Amino acid sequence: LEKGTYLRFGMSAGAGSNKTDIEQLRFSSNPSDQVLASLVQSDIQILGNAGISYHNPVFHVGLALPNIFQPTYLNTTPFSVAPLKPLRQVVLHGSYRYYFSRDKNLIEPYFNYRLNAGMPGQFELATVVHLSGLLWFGGSYRQGFGASGMAGFNLGQQMAVGYSYSLGTLTSDIRRPG
Repeated sequence: LEKGTYLRFGMSAGAGSNKTDIEQLRFSSNPSDQVLASLVQSDIQILGNAGISYHNPVFHVGLALPNIFQPTYLNTTPFSVAPLKPLRQVVLHGSYRYYFSRDKNLIEPYFNYRLNAGMPGQFELATVVHLSGLLWFGGSYRQGFGASGMAGFNLGQQMAVGYSYSLGTLTSDIRRPG
């Protein structure tokens, strides 16, 4: 859009496959269960996702659609194109960079908010500290999953090594439809 300011768009398409071992399924004591009998042992389906984001030197905001097609986990046909349901899952994200020490270092708080049809929204907050473009460390909190810590270092311009550790579920405030 102007020097240092970008509007980015991404899209991907692919295929996924599921394999169902009907012998391992024990839903029913009836071996002639019609639901089990109608399942194919493996299937292929079309997958896709898309996203758009705005970047400038200090601010970043975006929106992602992780599943353009509604995923199907148990199929009755060997190949399927699921219905278009791009808004069943939406991820909103943003961050702001605060530079310090003559712009050599920065602190970057960010947020993610996930919307899933049929489930309550979920937020994640994090802060990452970048030191001299060489290493970083930070922490995050994801609703319903708990806190995490992270650290890493850059190996030149194109590669980095990092580690993250999650402390586990602190609360169970995300409820799945019953």
